[in-house]
Amino acid sequence: MAKVNTLFSYFAKTPSPKTAKKNELKRSEVLSPHKNGNTISGKTASTNKIKAKPKSMEESKCPFELYELVWAKLEGYPWWPSMVTKHPKTQRCTKTERNQTYIHVQFFDDPPSRGWVKVNHYCCFGHIISIFETKYNLQSPIQVQVVRAFRKGGQFYSADPRCKDAASEADKTMKMEKEERSSLVVAMETSDEEEDMDVDDEIDEHNSSKENAETPEQSPRKTTSKESSHSSTRSRPAKRRRIIIASDSEEEESGIDTSFLVKIPDSSLNFADTLLPSDGDEFKPPASDEDDDDVSSGIDEAEVSDIESTSEPDTPVKKRKRSPVEKKAKKSESFLTPAVPKSGSTNKVSTPGISEKTKSKLSLFTAPTESVVASSGVEGRTFPHMSHDFLQPDQIKDRDGNRKDSPDYSPQTLYVPDSFLNKQTPAMRQWWEMKSRHFDTILFFKMGKFYELFHMDAVIAVNEMGLIYMKGEHAHSGFPEISYGRYAECLIQKGYKVARIEQTETPDMVAERCKQMTKSTKFDKVVKREICSIQTKGTKRYSFIDGDSTDASSSYLLAICERVDADCGSGQTYGVCFVDTSIGKFYVGQFEDDRHSSRLRTLIAHYPPAQVLTERGKLSEITRTLLTNSLPSAIHETLKSGTEFWDSTKTLKTLTESDYFKQEADPDNKVKWPETLKDLLAEDDSLCHTPAAGCEMAVHALGAIICNTGTTEGTLLERLDNCSTPFGKRLLKQWLCAPLCNPDAINDRLDAVDDLLSVPDITAEVKELLKKMPDLDRLLNKIHTLGSVNRSKNHPDGRAIFFEDLVYSKRKIEDFLSALTGFQSAVNVVEKFAGKSQQLKSRLLKQTVMVAVKTNDEGRFPCLKDELEFFTSAFDHQKARAEGVIKPSPGVDNEYDSAMEDIRMSNRELQEYLDAQKKRIGCRSITYWGTARNRFQMEVPDSVRHVPDEYEVTSSKKGFKRYKTVEIERLFSKLTDAEDRRDVALKDVMRRIFYNFDKSYEKWSGAVQCIAVLDVLINLSHYSHCGDGIMCRPQFVIPSHDKQDLENDPDDLHHHSSVVLVTGPNMGGKSTLMRQVGIIAVMAQLGCYVPAEKCILTPVDRVFTRLGATDRIMAGESTFFVELSETSSILRHATKHSLVLLDELGRGTATYDGTAIACAVVRELSETIHCRTLFSTHYHSLVELFSHDPNVRLGHMACMVENENEEDPTQETITFLYKFVKGACPKSYGFNAARLANIPDDVICVAHKKAKEFQQSLDRLKHFRSLCQTKMSSIKKLQELQELIN
Repeated sequence: MAKVNTLFSYFAKTPSPKTAKKNELKRSEVLSPHKNGNTISGKTASTNKIKAKPKSMEESKCPFELYELVWAKLEGYPWWPSMVTKHPKTQRCTKTERNQTYIHVQFFDDPPSRGWVKVNHYCCFGHIISIFETKYNLQSPIQVQVVRAFRKGGQFYSADPRCKDAASEADKTMKMEKEERSSLVVAMETSDEEEDMDVDDEIDEHNSSKENAETPEQSPRKTTSKESSHSSTRSRPAKRRRIIIASDSEEEESGIDTSFLVKIPDSSLNFADTLLPSDGDEFKPPASDEDDDDVSSGIDEAEVSDIESTSEPDTPVKKRKRSPVEKKAKKSESFLTPAVPKSGSTNKVSTPGISEKTKSKLSLFTAPTESVVASSGVEGRTFPHMSHDFLQPDQIKDRDGNRKDSPDYSPQTLYVPDSFLNKQTPAMRQWWEMKSRHFDTILFFKMGKFYELFHMDAVIAVNEMGLIYMKGEHAHSGFPEISYGRYAECLIQKGYKVARIEQTETPDMVAERCKQMTKSTKFDKVVKREICSIQTKGTKRYSFIDGDSTDASSSYLLAICERVDADCGSGQTYGVCFVDTSIGKFYVGQFEDDRHSSRLRTLIAHYPPAQVLTERGKLSEITRTLLTNSLPSAIHETLKSGTEFWDSTKTLKTLTESDYFKQEADPDNKVKWPETLKDLLAEDDSLCHTPAAGCEMAVHALGAIICNTGTTEGTLLERLDNCSTPFGKRLLKQWLCAPLCNPDAINDRLDAVDDLLSVPDITAEVKELLKKMPDLDRLLNKIHTLGSVNRSKNHPDGRAIFFEDLVYSKRKIEDFLSALTGFQSAVNVVEKFAGKSQQLKSRLLKQTVMVAVKTNDEGRFPCLKDELEFFTSAFDHQKARAEGVIKPSPGVDNEYDSAMEDIRMSNRELQEYLDAQKKRIGCRSITYWGTARNRFQMEVPDSVRHVPDEYEVTSSKKGFKRYKTVEIERLFSKLTDAEDRRDVALKDVMRRIFYNFDKSYEKWSGAVQCIAVLDVLINLSHYSHCGDGIMCRPQFVIPSHDKQDLENDPDDLHHHSSVVLVTGPNMGGKSTLMRQVGIIAVMAQLGCYVPAEKCILTPVDRVFTRLGATDRIMAGESTFFVELSETSSILRHATKHSLVLLDELGRGTATYDGTAIACAVVRELSETIHCRTLFSTHYHSLVELFSHDPNVRLGHMACMVENENEEDPTQETITFLYKFVKGACPKSYGFNAARLANIPDDVICVAHKKAKEFQQSLDRLKHFRSLCQTKMSSIKKLQELQELIN
């Protein structure tokens, strides 16, 4: 009968377990909650575990007496007060191993812990005067020195309050006699792990047993053979570690032998210790994994998380190391973001003495444990940088020495003392120097293949990005170079400023530089590092290292300066410059504004900036408040005048003297100013250092940009935007923010919409092609940057050493090929309209889809045929995409072609020389031999007895001798020179190809603009065809001097009036009507069909709205004040061609005041400005006042009233018809709104009764006034008055 395979067959036979009661550990019996509590009442819990015995236990002379108080330091932990005690097993306080003496101490901690510490890590304790402020009779100068060392800045100083508490307890113990101190010794045996924990991982000889050989090594990572040969510590097998798990009642009932398991209290379990690498091992990628993208520096991305340990990081207690099974499983996991735990993750258990095969079988019976949430660090943990004096909040100064309370203080910089810098390592000195210049910036500091973050930056990285701290007492974290884009974007989106610092030297370059120096210091012998980019929300560029963006919207950086006009006293002049860095486009301007900054509000509404730069101390309070309240999510940064926010003269001088606008191909090296900037220059200044009159503020704002190089939900843009390309989406937003005013241009766009609707098949094909296009606008900016000669020579990125250079090269090539493919698709789009172009009515559409040729001036799309053919055949695209290297085809790169021609010529000359030598010595078997620099040695058989005298023997082998001659050396030198030139050309060939591409920038940019226009027109035609409800083409009437209206009724007595008073019931649709009118006007002038049966209008130059109720409480402005401010702006800036929408003006104050203000505004709009106005109101007295005014018309939103009851309004039922009809509405039906809002009926009835009383009082007042104006002979009216009174 076959043996049954049961669960028992998976376990090796072990001694019988002890009883559960003996196996259980009480918390009080555990030596320390940080230790592996595997001791039971002074006896080991596992009898089969081999104890680690020191090789030599001879008692050496101890420099301290028993029970003497000392400062002791474990590896990786701070100095800690302790007491010399005997080891509970050996009864000795010292031991010697490997020529190193150790002393056994008990640390003052809660609970106390013990360990072996090296003799050179001890120091006399002394009294702690700095804590108790009492004077003791110090026994020796050493104690005085120790007391000073405990103070701030001293050797033993620690900001950890637990260390101070321990020192206080030790100071009290100093008063006790040494015999009394013996009572403080914890009478409890230490575990094997505690016994070995402080001996720098000394390994017992017995750990090489067969049982231990089956257990994987306990190392934070696997070490290669090469590493082991260089490090003796890593070559030794690691100590065994027991993974302690709680026993299961089911296992006891089933009779499973669990003697190899030890139960431990939950309070002493430390999951973080099993997940994190040991403090003694620093992560260094092995040679075999050097190019693995998953390798990280200090970041454990595949790990689930690290729960805060019960063991504090600064206590002198060794942590347990991670299970090897966890490490093995971790290595196979994918590279995940640390902040996102992997679902279904489990903590595998490693047991000593069980083979890997057995463990894999046992894993079938294990249940997954709960996943652990990632921790940003240990709460309350303090780092050394927190104790630096110059970083204390009340002592921080900028680089110029200004404190925070100084008006000249610059928060962008930090003062770091020279004495502190001189104590730093060369690399950390570089870091602090850069941090001093960029205190408000997170530094991604390149060290080898990783970006490292230190001190305060590391704390932010751990908290914001989910990284983990690396080993050591300093705050330190990092991630691999390839992950820069992901982590930088994470911080940028959270509002941080990120600086990328690259190494711009190799070790060989450092050595060469130091040789040329007369005297070099240690700070000179470190590789140079430079800041290559500083990115914020407003300065993102999406370079090859940043990756691509899926967001098509623009992100603007705005610089603004202000000059208050003293003449008028009610306005100011603004200079603005905003830039979209993702596509490299600048916008510069200057304008005068009113006291409400209406134009500035419009600007930031149309182009909402992500970051705002202002001049420190130069903005008015109104402007500062406006920017703060209007842009709450933007980054606001103030710059120092002159040095950070340049004036106009310094700006123009810098642009002139620098290489911003100098052309590489221009032999005269002249500055070629862009057309926009030409208009800002004074014509009489030949040096171009003076701005033109009226442009000073614009150039001033541009200086800030050079020096420092909201959602759409529910908006009209969201409804209209169905564009296929990212650059089309950006153009649509620009069109929507600036509709046309010229009727001819508007009708031309509408004609384009009709033309596209007439060819739906072509439109559908073109739309599919457009969807596949990349963001050509941003790709052009990338290629321009990569091809720039000045950037490659002068920018740090041109000198940066990238370890993932091959990956970045492939990205550059992929972007370039994607651009070529996109422009080829653009050409295909234009070809789709080739047969229809002459039939198009729209001039704009013709210009967009027709190729610009000399014989035809209608087309604007550039001819790209020659350029595309050249770059298509310039190199092997597939090979370049796969290898990341561009090898140009003949005729593409002159330098490369010249070098290749010289190589071919040199090879030919060498071959001809060899043929001549064959004939000369009469041997046809002579060949060239050798590789690299040893090439072209003539290998001659020994059978040739006579060789020419100029032959020089270089080497030989059996039967052959090898020779070189002077001619060979000359030809070979010529060959190597050509090969070197070829290699240099290959290194720069990618940049030169990009530069050649960028030389046709005007053509590429013109093509992008044409495709963007076509994309927007197709989008408008799609909405016009598929919009909601009935759509019509708006009709525009040329404005005349005597009327500005919509369609008028000649029979209407008020048909010349331009103001409409809108009345109607509450919730009847008055505000919706006005919004609809404004939106239709914008859509019509955008060149789109509108949702209406018929639409006729004259063009609108501006749309002013005063809708809804809002306040600016942070600016101290009430709702009524905001309404009046907006009304004031309307009255100041509206023209007769404007459209004004005013909703219930005057409701925020007393009825009479509000009515009077509304009356005055209506009269001003109708009699003075004569602009088209919709003015909604519930003031029926206002309606009566203007009912006979020929300049004002009346209209209302119709409704149907059922069950009208004068006594009980709650019985009324009102149906809104949502129709705008002539005349005034008799009532506002406010009680209906109250009923719909579920106000109690009793309250409504009381309100209705009070309303009737108010109405009667008003009627009496009207009749009394009428009586006063009536002759006394009017008996009839007197009778009416008497009846009314009675």
